[in-house]
Amino acid sequence: MVLGGPLVRPDESFDRDPGSYSVERALGLVAALALLSALSVVVIGAGVAHAIPDEATVENPERPPASACDDESTVNLTVDGEPVTFATPETCDEPARVPTDRLVWRAVGGELPGQFFAPMLGWLLVGGVFHAVTRSDGESPAGPMTVAAWGRVSRVLGTLLLALVLAWTAAGSGVAPGTPTAEATIRTIGWAFEASVPLAIGVRTAAIGWGAWIEYHGLRRVRDLPPRRALLVVGLVAGVSLVVSLWALLSVG
Repeated sequence: MVLGGPLVRPDESFDRDPGSYSVERALGLVAALALLSALSVVVIGAGVAHAIPDEATVENPERPPASACDDESTVNLTVDGEPVTFATPETCDEPARVPTDRLVWRAVGGELPGQFFAPMLGWLLVGGVFHAVTRSDGESPAGPMTVAAWGRVSRVLGTLLLALVLAWTAAGSGVAPGTPTAEATIRTIGWAFEASVPLAIGVRTAAIGWGAWIEYHGLRRVRDLPPRRALLVVGLVAGVSLVVSLWALLSVG
């Protein structure tokens, strides 16, 4: 199988010999895709951070309210005739306002694990389904797992393309330097992202269709499936993937 061939000629690139495939090589491809998927979050974060003026700040979400950060906060409660006194929380040492880009990169860090493991989880689920519904006695899962891995390529490339578009959109949505807070920029970026939802739907649909085309020809050659059965298996998986993707995009928009 020629490297990259399944992306452009899946009808000729997949070998009919089951010994040509291994789960380990498929896992290596998916691991590379996981890194690209995580990179997409970093790209978006860079675009958002670039749009926000360096001096812009927001309220620190980790700092308690000012009323809780006096030297000592006393409430009108008594125990044995003595007022109850609460010590100042340690988080009161945090600044009241922090640079906005710090929170942006903190949010990026929170999204990285999920974005990294998403291609791996999708590969395991789809590859497992392909193997379960097409196997004969004693057949190895290596072929269907390889087909599922190549099917993930189009989806991750679509995600990375969307990330570049959103980063470019965010970077062009900033307000003029000198703005003391980031609220105006954040609102503008949010509106720009909402306007990009139709484009995101188109890209996601095309990526899923591309992946389904790869998987259809891959399963036909790897498991020697008749066209109708291969179309049914791949179509059901692609349909579920499309519904989930559209729901996620529309819920954000």
